[in-house]
This record gives sequence, C-alpha cells and structure tokens, in this order.
Amino acid sequence: DPQLRSLHLLRHPLPQAAGPAVSRPAPVRIVGIGSAHGADRVGWQAIDEIGRRGLVQRLPPGVVSLHRCAVPAQLVNLLEGCRLALLLDAVAAEPGALLRLRPGELEAGGTTLSAHGLGVRESLQLLSALAAEPPQVRIIGIGIGDPPGELPPGFDYEALERLVETELASFHQLA
Repeated sequence: DPQLRSLHLLRHPLPQAAGPAVSRPAPVRIVGIGSAHGADRVGWQAIDEIGRRGLVQRLPPGVVSLHRCAVPAQLVNLLEGCRLALLLDAVAAEPGALLRLRPGELEAGGTTLSAHGLGVRESLQLLSALAAEPPQVRIIGIGIGDPPGELPPGFDYEALERLVETELASFHQLA
C-alpha cells in the first residue's frame, strides 16, 4: 500500500542531472533592442552582425553574451545579475551615425504606466530600483533618421564593432 505524498512536500522530486551545474549568466550582455520589422529592426540587425563577425568568440568564454530584446520592459529580467549592459538601439539621428549615450541622456518614452509601454529609460530606472547591484549601462544609438527610415546601404558595421570593443575595453579598465 504505497502512501501518496504531495510533490510540494518533496525536496527534490526530480533526480539531479548528471554533468556540471547550470553555468552562470555572462557578466557582460550586449543587447540589440528592436523588432523584426521596419526601421526598429536596426538593433537586431546590429546584434546579428556582431554575432556573425565573431566578437564573442574572440573574448574569454562566458564573459559576453548577445541578446535580442523586443520590448524595453524585458530589459529588467534580461540584465539581471550582469555587471555591464551594452544596449544597441535605433535613434533619431543622421542615418548611419553612431552615438555613445548614457541612460540619463535618453528621453522619456511616454507617460504610460503600463509595463508594456515602458521605454528604455524607464526600464533601466526600474532595474536600478529593483536590482541589489544594478549593472553599468552603456548605449550605442544607431541613427535611422528623423522621421525614421532604414540604415543607409553600406552601413559601416566595422565602425560599430570597433565602438562596441571600445566600450568593452573601457569597462574592463574600470573593473
């Protein structure tokens, strides 16, 4: 007569997996903010191109990871536990221009209080309020014009990669 017990009372209801423990998240996260469509896809294009160029593979394993972010509110969870966040996002500037920004330089995303409507600035403020040790945040704005358009043909991804490397190196010097 086996006695049934609630799974909630068991400490480890599933056997532990063989092999190493789950690896910890990378301390440096490079995040392309945007979507798959329209002018807003610039952040995703940038992160994809950085991945194709092998930047992460040239660095020590497990230090840097690349991510896509569809809505800024996702940044709160995506950046949890990291030390440096480098965000790549479209900005209203000369098409193809690369701008180094700090979170305080961003315009507010609007007056909505819905978590679905948080802009990058508001999401970073929320992260700063919630995290025990919020990450240092650097932003590379990629100009898409005003009104927004597309990246110009022949966009200089090498210049973007150099700027990303510069930001990573400056963080390493501060750490």
